[in-house]
Amino acid sequence: MKISFIAPLSLLFAALCVVGTYIPLNFGLPGSLPAVLNPVGWIYLFTWPFIHADTTHLVSNMMLFLLLAPVLEHRYGAFKFLLCILFSSAAIGFAHILTNSATLIGASGIVFMCITMSTFLGGKNRIALHTIIVSCLFAYQELHAAFTTDNNISYLAHLGGGVLGILLGWLLASDSAQATSSEPVAATTSNKGTPAAPAQLDLPDFKSQLSPKARAILDKK
Repeated sequence: MKISFIAPLSLLFAALCVVGTYIPLNFGLPGSLPAVLNPVGWIYLFTWPFIHADTTHLVSNMMLFLLLAPVLEHRYGAFKFLLCILFSSAAIGFAHILTNSATLIGASGIVFMCITMSTFLGGKNRIALHTIIVSCLFAYQELHAAFTTDNNISYLAHLGGGVLGILLGWLLASDSAQATSSEPVAATTSNKGTPAAPAQLDLPDFKSQLSPKARAILDKK
């Protein structure tokens, strides 16, 4: 048995989440625009997903992230997937600053980006039904919680990640499903315009490789 290392970016992201959660670093995103616009504060737009409130928060995010992110990384490549993470992190961060004064932490927005982004893994013209169902259930859960609960969870960040996942998945998806390995065989014609006879394969004469007794039995038939 061999353990493969096929998703280095996804594993690095998860490792940074572990470090950011258990090492007391104040890299959460402040809910204040002046705090982010200073010469150093902009970095918070990209560090807040690595910070989690506790182990439960970390594990719940990493289980989904490590299930979906390696597939997306393998499909689109590490560089494009990294750009998706950075763009989503900055966009969600700005939306949070404009609507919420609390500090934003946790990779939930990035996780929900992965959920909806996976909808387009088969291409724009071939969307799997189960991914649509999962995305709808996610949207219902977040909208219901946003209007019925009173806590410090940023449901806008979750929904924002889902919307960005749809946008990025659509932009990166191919226009059609992946081509199959079979290719049409071109018809050939002879010089007279009539279809040429199919070429005969140059197979070895297996009869000559048989024993004299076996050849005699075949000759009788």
